[in-house]
Amino acid sequence: MRSESERILAMASFMRATGVHAALQRRDWADFARRYNGPGFATDRYDEKLAAAHTSLSNKRLPDLEARAVQLLLTYHGFNPGKMDGVVGGLTRAAIAAFTSKHKLPATEDHKDLQAALLEMLPAATDGQRARSSADPAPDLRVVQSLLEYLDWNPGPVDGRPGPRTRKAIAGFQRSHRAAATGKADGELQAALPAEAKRGFGRDSIADTRLVQRLLVIRGFNLGDIDGLVGPRTRAAIIAFVRAQGALPTHAVDAGLLDTLVAPYDNAAESGARA
Repeated sequence: MRSESERILAMASFMRATGVHAALQRRDWADFARRYNGPGFATDRYDEKLAAAHTSLSNKRLPDLEARAVQLLLTYHGFNPGKMDGVVGGLTRAAIAAFTSKHKLPATEDHKDLQAALLEMLPAATDGQRARSSADPAPDLRVVQSLLEYLDWNPGPVDGRPGPRTRKAIAGFQRSHRAAATGKADGELQAALPAEAKRGFGRDSIADTRLVQRLLVIRGFNLGDIDGLVGPRTRAAIIAFVRAQGALPTHAVDAGLLDTLVAPYDNAAESGARA
């Protein structure tokens, strides 16, 4: 449910664990469908659909994942490349031409030449987004919830609302640090949570990336699914955030990035960091 990528990984893991992938390797579509879809597979013609899909993909180029990333970025920039299918067809070439023309870039039909420019030109947070962030205290609590979730304290939805699950998670964390279990996001909690997160950062790359993605969304950077995978939109959002801080562009998910994301808890600190 979290993302297309995680669904595919889950499907592949299931097939490996049950041995059903061997039927795919033999191109035995009926055996695969019987074991994967169940004994009623023939009613929905799953075996026939698998055979047809294999024939179709065998007779043409497989999708190019870099081309798909470029199609995604072109769409983000407001150009229509058609389907995000990894195939550089007429619509994708027209979108590339329109993008290069608008930004006075050298004409190219090689989508690989374009990916860096598409990433570099992603917009940073607007002044309006920053103003809303300064006026609204909710993002601070969403950061607290994100860190609690990362540390397995189960605060419920990351929605900025001080509901019972969030208060219970805060109280549990406070007790574990021998602090008064108030259930409130006080200054002591806001200092202790990032410190605890930084100590565990680097042990689980998917959990680390999910935390970074959540914090980027809170800051107003659009990156699509929070899936724990460093895809093109996540890389672009990281670069845009880092550039907004006045640092050299990078898309590394490391402790330095986490430190920058969690540092400005209060409005004054955030204004100073952006200045």
